[in-house]
Amino acid sequence: MRNIQPKSETIMTTLNKRLLPICPAVALLALLSFNSQGRADNIQTLVNDNSSVAIDLSSQTGMYQWNVDGNNYLAQQWFWYRIGPATPQNSIDTLTLGAVNNTGSSLTADYTGVGFSLSVSYQLTGGSPGSGLSDVTEQLAINNTSASPLDLHFFQFSHFLLGSSTVALGKATVGPNAGLYDEALQQGSGVTLNENVDTVNTPGANHGEAAIYPHTINSLNGTPGYTLNDNTSAGPGDVTWALEWDKVLSPAGQAGSSLDISKDKNLTIPEPSTWILLSLGLGSVLLRRRR
Repeated sequence: MRNIQPKSETIMTTLNKRLLPICPAVALLALLSFNSQGRADNIQTLVNDNSSVAIDLSSQTGMYQWNVDGNNYLAQQWFWYRIGPATPQNSIDTLTLGAVNNTGSSLTADYTGVGFSLSVSYQLTGGSPGSGLSDVTEQLAINNTSASPLDLHFFQFSHFLLGSSTVALGKATVGPNAGLYDEALQQGSGVTLNENVDTVNTPGANHGEAAIYPHTINSLNGTPGYTLNDNTSAGPGDVTWALEWDKVLSPAGQAGSSLDISKDKNLTIPEPSTWILLSLGLGSVLLRRRR
């Protein structure tokens, strides 16, 4: 008597024979997919006194936390670049990340691109607990490593969490940086964020842009050859601001082959007692109006 397999078993045997040759490829693709999705971002944390900072060096998130006395005031601050007048902008995390040095309150990260290198450094200085004070300095160095001029356009994008707030960009009025952007002032909910470009050692930014989120970041990510629109104020609302440096770097080894940017930003948050007094004052005003 002929041994007849059940129909379902026959179908499974046929499928197994057909799938067996491609299983190793499927397994490899699955493994690569898992490794890609499971890769931990390179998140660095800095801590000093009442403050802490978190920076994701491997994604566009960039510096995404600035905690002062237990509260976070930052959504995103990071850097974009463009080589040439009309090419797309890219965030610096798309470059090859090299050496990273974290000392606890300071951080330096090195990146390498095609024909240039970039280094970014942070130094966090917190205030005493409850003071509502915190400061971060940044130094960036972009060097042309090629034998040809480099048409560099470098951007900083900032999105701070100060509630409904206003922002104003300022320009230097005297010296070699006159007419170039060197300051950003954002205020909301009693909190003040001030960032200054060290114009003694750093050229001022050629362009600036104050806007309501997400206009600027969408433009950086979606509009090739984008130039900031020089709008100097925005708000009240969920405001953002950005600065842009435009410079043709000389070939490697020649004068003018690098762009160095030094900046300082600080947060000032009212003490709880000040908030109580402000609230009481507002309450009394509203009560008198009702009467």
